[in-house]
Amino acid sequence: MSYPNLFKYATKELSQDAFICWLLAWADKQHQDNEMHFIGKRFLEALTNKFPEKNIPAIESINIYRQKFKIDILCLINTTFNEVLTTKNPPVNSLAIIIEDKVGAGIHGKQLEQYRKKIESLGFNDSNILGVYLKTKDQKDYDGAKAQNYKPFIRRDILEVLSNGGNQILIDFREYWGNVESESLAYENTSHDQWDKSTSWRGFYKALDAAGNLQGKWTIKSYSDPKPTYGGIFMMQKQECSLYIQLCQSRLNFKIRVNDKNNFKRLRAKWTKFLKNMPLSDGIKILEPKRSGFGKSMVVGYIESYIQTENKIPDIQNTVQYLNRINLLMNEWEVV
Repeated sequence: MSYPNLFKYATKELSQDAFICWLLAWADKQHQDNEMHFIGKRFLEALTNKFPEKNIPAIESINIYRQKFKIDILCLINTTFNEVLTTKNPPVNSLAIIIEDKVGAGIHGKQLEQYRKKIESLGFNDSNILGVYLKTKDQKDYDGAKAQNYKPFIRRDILEVLSNGGNQILIDFREYWGNVESESLAYENTSHDQWDKSTSWRGFYKALDAAGNLQGKWTIKSYSDPKPTYGGIFMMQKQECSLYIQLCQSRLNFKIRVNDKNNFKRLRAKWTKFLKNMPLSDGIKILEPKRSGFGKSMVVGYIESYIQTENKIPDIQNTVQYLNRINLLMNEWEVV
């Protein structure tokens, strides 16, 4: 019999903020007579272990704050917010952990950098500030956070810390996000025609990018979008337009990007005709789209499936090699 899972309903970032604060609060040594203390302490240590270059002090006290300076979670070690706000002189053994907590959304502009400056205004400096970008859903990369001197702490990191023990709240969190992690790794052991979760396709795209550095871009209307795409791959300049491919689940679209609206119709027709008569090296025909769109970006051809398999399971390396062969062909194509 399955039981209701709290995190099936507590899906918003504020709910996740509350869980992370609750977990950190258990790390305080006043709770050391409870099993949850050791899990909370393990979580805090996992965060600080992301910063081997820092001198982490012995932890005497933990104080946790939400939305100070609009920071999702601020964890102060061996001091309080009121103390540093008043003195602007943090104790030598203190530490400020800034946690930007995300479920599905990404970062905007220089917000992380601004949070760090706010904490520096309290007297902290680079030696005792830890910036953590905590994310439970997948994203293509974490370059934006890293550029602002934040260390990613992703779903897999969290699940490793919470791998065993705990009360029902923690068990619910582990099971909910553990299921999401399994869905994202479906490409390792399941045929793609059985994937019914957008999470599985995002996990597959991420694996392709890691194996082939495809330099593409995820396009996700929302995290409930059942058909996430991965496009902008092999973007190359052609006469009067750019040519690239887009992965739309198992289908591969050839697309052109045209800046001059006066050329939309003409170039769409020319490229569609060209690709229709251009078989790929393995004899697979490029099909004419029933609906190609009309605008700056247009589909001008597609193939039904690009995924290479072994025993019906996607083969990441062979799929990347197949895409690279298409890239070589694309470099030779020109429509005049």
